[in-house]
Amino acid sequence: MRLFAEAGLWIIKTAGFTERTAVVERDVLLGGAAASLMLCDWTGDLYDLTIAVGGTPSMAKLTTLLSLVPLSPPALLFAPYAEPFFATLSYKGMLACRRRNWMKASVCFMLATAFRSNGTMLAGFIIWGILVEPLTLHWARRKILPQALVTSVIRATVYSLLTALPFVLHQVHGYYSFCTAERADPFSPTGFPPWCYSKPLPLIYGYVQKQYWDVGFLRYWRLPQIPNFLFAAPVMALLWSASWKQVRHVFANALEGWTTDNGKTTDIGSRLQRSAQRMIFGPPNRRKENGEPPRSPPLNSFATLSHAIHCLIFSSILLVEAHVQIVLRLSSSMPYTYWAAAGLVMQYKGSTRGWNWARIWVVYVVTWAFVSMILWAAFLPPA
Repeated sequence: MRLFAEAGLWIIKTAGFTERTAVVERDVLLGGAAASLMLCDWTGDLYDLTIAVGGTPSMAKLTTLLSLVPLSPPALLFAPYAEPFFATLSYKGMLACRRRNWMKASVCFMLATAFRSNGTMLAGFIIWGILVEPLTLHWARRKILPQALVTSVIRATVYSLLTALPFVLHQVHGYYSFCTAERADPFSPTGFPPWCYSKPLPLIYGYVQKQYWDVGFLRYWRLPQIPNFLFAAPVMALLWSASWKQVRHVFANALEGWTTDNGKTTDIGSRLQRSAQRMIFGPPNRRKENGEPPRSPPLNSFATLSHAIHCLIFSSILLVEAHVQIVLRLSSSMPYTYWAAAGLVMQYKGSTRGWNWARIWVVYVVTWAFVSMILWAAFLPPA
């Protein structure tokens, strides 16, 4: 945002419309808006990612169309905000993970973390792709552990640390800015802010979140915050129901494979093999004759299990630890939001009986888009 502001001021000054030499707040806001419009378009990456995880072209088109109306249009489309940059970089990193381009993925996730600290959670996709998925495939084929396992652990660790680097550097900068001798606070009884003595690590992030944003376990669960919980309820219900359904389904299959022995005594290797096969391919009656998994919507595939786990954990953290209404902004950085919405549309397509949840979701999103812009302009929640 600052870079675009500097460039915009230089262009305006060169054209003779101003004599200012220093960037002011207005320039930064305009620069952020220009950068968002020029650089932040995640629709193409979302389409490619949907195809990469096993979705059909029609599913990918539907998912992309649904993403054109995000749950927080002011933050994602119109305001100079961190969210559009975070969402774009997250999608690019996730797509790079599917294509096994780990360096590109870690760089994209690192840049995403520079915009939002929760980008550190994106390292889970790297760990999943380098370690969890290959190990599950090896167990499914009943092969011994790969000789390159140690190398894979090292690679996953390095790429994950690279993802978290902006967060780490910010904490280090905070410590040296407030907790060193030359920065002592004469108005503090101890000379330094209280977080400088925190154990096991003196992190400014946790202190600021708790002290100034009142973030903490169930600290937001108060009667005055009921409207914000109501704002977040529809998207929370969608994310939780879809992700929990997939995670429960996959691990129930794995547990069934572990416990089923057909009356025979089996060793641990055979149990691991059956569990891994059921995680990847589902029950035996759902497999193709060649042993490959049947083509199914993304929400039923092993390829999206990492996204389901990420979505379930992240939405749970937002529910009990953070300002719950920010899920409206952050849900746009998770492709699982739009996969779940597309799944509703496909499930209720042509349905005339009972509640048509797909229609209800689309009406809600479109209506909320207009309402949220009015609330945002008036500086009202859930901005």
